Amino acid sequence: MKVTMLAAGVGARLGSTVSEPPPKVLLRFGGKSLLEHHLDIFRKQGISEVVLGVGYKNQDIEREIIALGAGDFVRTVLNKDYQQGNIVTLWTLRDELRCGTPVVLLDADILYENRLLKRLMESSHQNCLLLDRNLEQGDEPVKICV
Repeated sequence: MKVTMLAAGVGARLGSTVSEPPPKVLLRFGGKSLLEHHLDIFRKQGISEVVLGVGYKNQDIEREIIALGAGDFVRTVLNKDYQQGNIVTLWTLRDELRCGTPVVLLDADILYENRLLKRLMESSHQNCLLLDRNLEQGDEPVKICV
């Protein structure tokens, strides 16, 4: 199974005081980058390949992949038009999604527990979404009408 992740954005809504903040996937939690958290979970779940749709500061993400020793496990696809939004990054990754094998599509800026990915991967449904019914209302949560 392959994981395809959207990781091209600038993260403008983070409200950083830094003029050029790092890519969101490189933010650190508990001493690890978010990318490292993802890769740890993917390896535990037996994921065979990770493809990141990158754009903003993609060289920094490439360096982190090498630093994590994940160059044989992770590859990137560049969306040079990343400032136009994540739907353009998704379009850039369209061939990855049509590969003929199961694919998990994730936003790279989400921190989650291993059990959530495991639950998704063990679903009996060919197409499914994970959702949290206990979310706080506001501008930030991604909303899906159910």
